[in-house]
Amino acid sequence: MCNRIFHTMHDVVTHLTVDHVGGPESFQVTDNTCYWNNCPREKKTFKAKYKLVNHIRKGLHMLWLEYWNQNLHI
Repeated sequence: MCNRIFHTMHDVVTHLTVDHVGGPESFQVTDNTCYWNNCPREKKTFKAKYKLVNHIRKGLHMLWLEYWNQNLHI
């Protein structure tokens, strides 16, 4: 966990994609696996990096919805 704060979903996804997964021009090595706690995929590897990035986006969206439902919905 890097403890950074972001103000938009786009900024979060960009950060995760570039700094943690490795962007399209990156030489960063990744095994295309999601290591988030309680991920339902249970560390099953994706066949392509873009599929991992899409998975991260979906996971962030679900977290946001859960937060909104618990804290902002009246």
